[in-house]
Amino acid sequence: MKKKLLALLVACFIVLPASAQVYWGIKGGLGTSWLAFPKVYLQDPVIPENTWEIAPATNNATYYVEGEMYYELSDHMGFRAALGYSFFSGEVSVTSLLAQTQERRLQMYHRLQVPVLFSIRSDDSFWFSLGPTVFVNLADNNALEEAVTAITQNDVPLDVEVPIGVAWRLVANIRLKERLFLEVKFDYDLGKHFNFNETSQRYDVKMAMQGISSGINYVF
Repeated sequence: MKKKLLALLVACFIVLPASAQVYWGIKGGLGTSWLAFPKVYLQDPVIPENTWEIAPATNNATYYVEGEMYYELSDHMGFRAALGYSFFSGEVSVTSLLAQTQERRLQMYHRLQVPVLFSIRSDDSFWFSLGPTVFVNLADNNALEEAVTAITQNDVPLDVEVPIGVAWRLVANIRLKERLFLEVKFDYDLGKHFNFNETSQRYDVKMAMQGISSGINYVF
């Protein structure tokens, strides 16, 4: 699936007509983000009466900086492609239901992102864009594993590594001045899950980040 999406991104650049008008821009912004994954309950192997609840917790911060190319295919349609850095974070909680104790940790990701979006312009002052984003996790602070170890005092086998993934992005741009736009966007990772792998005898966990942010987009 990921290889197909990468091939699609490359194909978008190949098939763009040579006569298409190209604009360059730089943008950045900040907002709030949170974790999304299925709430799960794990049985304590030592104390059968105890159950651990693992769930997303409160929101935290997100911010991004990107350089962007815009290909104008017509007066009302185009493609946007960008390369940038982003930071996403959100809390995860692990609770012992028997002892009524809880551990919370802040999960943080530093990412390299490559969004490719299809854009529709209703008029000169408003743009609407939607499409996939391929991301590479440059750094992961492993907060879920730390929280699980702290509350359970056991080495629970977790596989949470996501070196590369895919997200969807929804963007609205509103013109403030001739070359300056207000940008509001929503990002959400695809494929969240929390499953037990019978083969490896480990919990296969995909924590999805979601975030809403606003910023400024300057077009050269």
